[in-house]
Amino acid sequence: MGDRQDAADGDGLDDLELVARARNGDQQAISAIVQRYEFRLISYLAHMIGDNETARDLAQETFVAALRALPGWKPPREPSTDPLAPWLFRIATNRALSWLRQAPPAAPPPSAGGTMAFDERLATRELLRQALATLGEDDAACLVLHFVEGER
Repeated sequence: MGDRQDAADGDGLDDLELVARARNGDQQAISAIVQRYEFRLISYLAHMIGDNETARDLAQETFVAALRALPGWKPPREPSTDPLAPWLFRIATNRALSWLRQAPPAAPPPSAGGTMAFDERLATRELLRQALATLGEDDAACLVLHFVEGER
């Protein structure tokens, strides 16, 4: 995300500083990590699975899993403004893929707003879902990340 937010987002601390504090049990650092990535993860997961409430649940599961695994996390070799992002999105992707494997097929909910009629949005989402299903899991996740997060 490049731009660091204000005090509610960790008093200007970068991810590495927040991780160091969170590893020592600092609840404010943990909250700052969640606040920094929560919206992005929920948005990504909602696009991936087509359900906002389930996306929120999966984002919460992602943070719980990340917190448990945080002591073993190693920063990427290349400098980054969001070094936690690839790791968190990988955990989120794994959670979403597991959920998708277990979930019964259902019609995706309509997206908010837009000028397309409900049935057009539904048909478009279903076509997109079918197209993504023809790809491997990693390729599908990369495409969704590219369009939702602007990742390359």
